[in-house]
Amino acid sequence: MRHIEKSFGENSLWMIWGSLVYAATQWLVIVVLARLGTPEDIGLFTLASALSVPMLALSQLSLRQVFITDAANRYDFSDFVILRCGTTAIACLTVVLLGVVLGYRDEPLAAIIAVGIGRGFESISDIYYAPLHKKNRLDVVSVLLMIRGILGVFLVSLTFATTRSIGLASAAFAVACALATAVAHMQSTRVDLWRRTNRRGRWTSRYLTSLAARGLPLGAAQLLVSVNGNMPRYVLERFGGATLLGQYAVLEHFVAAGSLVVNSIGQAATPRLAASHAENDGRQFWTLTVRVLLLASIVGIAGLTLAITYGGQLVLSIYGPGFSLAIAAFPYVMVAALFAFLSSVLGYAMTARSVFIAQIPLFIAVAFVNGLVGFSFVHDWGISGAVAGTIAASIVQLFASAAILASSHGPHRYGRRRK
Repeated sequence: MRHIEKSFGENSLWMIWGSLVYAATQWLVIVVLARLGTPEDIGLFTLASALSVPMLALSQLSLRQVFITDAANRYDFSDFVILRCGTTAIACLTVVLLGVVLGYRDEPLAAIIAVGIGRGFESISDIYYAPLHKKNRLDVVSVLLMIRGILGVFLVSLTFATTRSIGLASAAFAVACALATAVAHMQSTRVDLWRRTNRRGRWTSRYLTSLAARGLPLGAAQLLVSVNGNMPRYVLERFGGATLLGQYAVLEHFVAAGSLVVNSIGQAATPRLAASHAENDGRQFWTLTVRVLLLASIVGIAGLTLAITYGGQLVLSIYGPGFSLAIAAFPYVMVAALFAFLSSVLGYAMTARSVFIAQIPLFIAVAFVNGLVGFSFVHDWGISGAVAGTIAASIVQLFASAAILASSHGPHRYGRRRK
């Protein structure tokens, strides 16, 4: 089958729809667990993701982005697949060991192992998307993303409804991810880039080591971002166990809806920001940045208003009376989301200016603040205390990002070559 490249506009629309459907399926999984189970069930499922996602984020080494930007075709696609499979296997083993070392047993450990394996299959799917992405066939990637989400919500819901076991439901999640990975593999092999070879089918450790070194800084950055995003989960699980974590987890999906909108706007604005930076047009760069910040503010303020006005009704009507503890923390979660949305916009602006290295110490500092404040206040404020860490971290990230951007004026800073 010959893949016909799609335009930028078509690809953007397809990815928005794919992201919307996938986000909706992830939310439906939580709703099903809430309606048929308990906050503890959601907490265990959320904890399993919180422990596995950072390890897998590091193991990905952003190889999909590296492949897409490898214009010189220095590496075979088989190099990327071999390396991704190897690092994913190490990450999954690390997740299992982490679960054992942290003292989890029986069903919680089973959930951690199963979700870790499922996330591992998701990681392998991601590299199979790369040839399609490079061929500008994001419509196919979007459909594959939808298939993965629909398979997941169907199998997890069916399994949990019949067994009421979060361990078996997590295993069903892993099966869904494995099936989706098989479909992604079949689609990727239909793209010519899979069959292209620069070294007559041979691979060596030298190429794999070089490829890993190239992706390691990006993988480390993704690890830090993931740890920061999951910090409230770690704080709440350590303080109140899976039940309190489950109360918090149902609120995260309201934030995810806003993040989807803000990220779509940021991704659309990034090429124009990059062009303005390349042309040394600071006025245009900052004008567009401020416009995107205003749009992100509107999304965040709308979410905060919704939480204050109808938060209790939304939580009880969607998830049920068992999640009443989450109501009081809802406005604080949306305050954290507002600052996080603004910070993410400045993140896109830094990326457009090729500010990469400076983001590593920034993410380290942000994660430290998040954990320090969260653990300091969770004992007195519960969920709201853990969220206080996210608010503090997002404020630090916002002002630090603004300072980095202000100091990176001109096209010759942070790695751009002087002409």
